[in-house]
Amino acid sequence: MSQLFTTTPSVSLDDQCSHHFWYRDLILCGETQQRKGLANVPQERQTFLVIKGMSEMC
Repeated sequence: MSQLFTTTPSVSLDDQCSHHFWYRDLILCGETQQRKGLANVPQERQTFLVIKGMSEMC
């Protein structure tokens, strides 16, 4: 799985992480985050990998 991020230079919130979801759908989804305008973008590429894996289970 980690090979995905050794060949992919960067991940955008607008990238699709599964058939049904984009990263933006799963990262910028909380009411508090939206109300407060909190930056909730993962800093580690591994976090995107985990989100991708979880979204593909749906």
